[in-house]
Amino acid sequence: MPRAAGMFMQTDLEVLDSWWSEKLQKQSGILPLWWSQKVGSIGEIVIDENDIHQAIRIILLTRRRQDIHRPDFASNLSDYLDYPIPSARPHVIRESYQAIGRWEPRVVLDNILVSYPEISQLTMTAEWRLKNNLKFSARTNINF
Repeated sequence: MPRAAGMFMQTDLEVLDSWWSEKLQKQSGILPLWWSQKVGSIGEIVIDENDIHQAIRIILLTRRRQDIHRPDFASNLSDYLDYPIPSARPHVIRESYQAIGRWEPRVVLDNILVSYPEISQLTMTAEWRLKNNLKFSARTNINF
């Protein structure tokens, strides 16, 4: 049965995954658990916890309905950027917990810290642990 243009079969994905794994292993000497293309660069990749940092940033900095193929993807953080600081903080924390909890299944979110270093800047830190390795923890910083 012929397949439509752009459609991958499972074997195609397995071959592609195998090719990338070999390429990554040759570059770094290790076989990373997770990897993806680095946002904003051509031909570069991020691996392991850097992949998770990047994924969290993408989830929180992308506005809902911005990805037409996944209209529920991401968060509505940008809706609260012009709110007064005391009003915005609980909304930012709630949106962050919901979005990361839904779209990043590899982590357990421990805490969201929100600060306003300047009147027009919001800095958020997501403190998280890996679901399968609760001893590893990290922080992802995001500036708006």
